[in-house]
Amino acid sequence: MRRCDTRAKQRQLFELLREQALAEGMRKTLYRNTRPENGSALEKLAWAEDIVNLFGDRAWAARAYADLAAEVAESHFRDRLSASRKLFVDERL
Repeated sequence: MRRCDTRAKQRQLFELLREQALAEGMRKTLYRNTRPENGSALEKLAWAEDIVNLFGDRAWAARAYADLAAEVAESHFRDRLSASRKLFVDERL
């Protein structure tokens, strides 16, 4: 299987899978396997944001944000992480 080389392509793929009525549980399982384990903090943040964008699952996103917060020590990134979490998890309707 070829990898999606950008977040945008990955998002497109998961939107297509949703349109094709692939079961949400299967889509979530596939998405979990796309977490950029060796990626940058920004790549991991985009992955967490897309949990809400693609699935609307704020509880899962909150866990992903907590995991990322435990991995990152830089204060400037922690501020960005906090702002993102507030926008995508805490304030989404």
